[in-house]
Amino acid sequence: MDKSELKKSGERIEDAMREVGVLLIAFAPLDVALTHGQAGQLNFLFLFLGLGISLFTGSLRLEKRRSKDASSNRGLLTSLILGATLFAVGLIRVLGG
Repeated sequence: MDKSELKKSGERIEDAMREVGVLLIAFAPLDVALTHGQAGQLNFLFLFLGLGISLFTGSLRLEKRRSKDASSNRGLLTSLILGATLFAVGLIRVLGG
């Protein structure tokens, strides 16, 4: 594989991360709304929102790093930390009971 093929596969991975993140962010609240009354629905909301935010901001961070534009890395890093925190809270709540 040459550099152009590696670059294209890297871009595909970034696109896939971004798309999965957007889907998780969009449909996590819908899942909670449709499964009202079931135990643990808030736990899964945290889990899916956190994972979605982490994937989405992670893909944007990778794209910024690839393009050498570090002007907005601070905001992306903050969003990534927020997403990882929400994911961790959801995971702890789901696994903990």
